[in-house]
Amino acid sequence: MKIFWPVFGAILLAFAIIFGVKALYDQNQRTQKAYNELKAELAKPIPPSHWQTETTPVVANDTQVQQLAAPEIQSPALEYVILARDVEVSHGVKKILIPKGSKLPVVSRGSRIVGVRFEGEQEIIPESATSKSK
Repeated sequence: MKIFWPVFGAILLAFAIIFGVKALYDQNQRTQKAYNELKAELAKPIPPSHWQTETTPVVANDTQVQQLAAPEIQSPALEYVILARDVEVSHGVKKILIPKGSKLPVVSRGSRIVGVRFEGEQEIIPESATSKSK
């Protein structure tokens, strides 16, 4: 009986080590398989989207082929708002008061907010504090 428990403990420890090594080996095999699948997927070329391909319509008599010209990108007209009341905005702990009557360029719009540029910074103010101007 004196030898039984140490031998039994050694057998259990050996079993735990073998089981752990087997689990790590299986996990490594699954990871390697997933890595190889991902590598193969990334090696495939990405087909262009419909908006990336050039369109070349054929003229009615099939003798001339015309390339469509890229549409001109025009920036939107610059829009301004005038503040109907003083607006306080904050940058962390720093608070800034934008005075009533300030004419500010609009950089974005939301449903109830307006993004404006004030002193080189983009500020978000409530739309209710503004009146439109061109």
